[in-house]
Amino acid sequence: MAWAAHQMRQVYTDYHVGIDPRDITLDEIRFFYMPLVESLCELQRQAQKAKKR
Repeated sequence: MAWAAHQMRQVYTDYHVGIDPRDITLDEIRFFYMPLVESLCELQRQAQKAKKR
């Protein structure tokens, strides 16, 4: 379940969700998190390129 905690933190960081963290469901975490995946992957690619320089 560590993945859910990471996703939840990302959701709350990016969206400032008005749901109490104790009440958010896995479906809600996925709903908010999935649109972030592409941009998070791009950030990781950029960070890896910067390390190689």
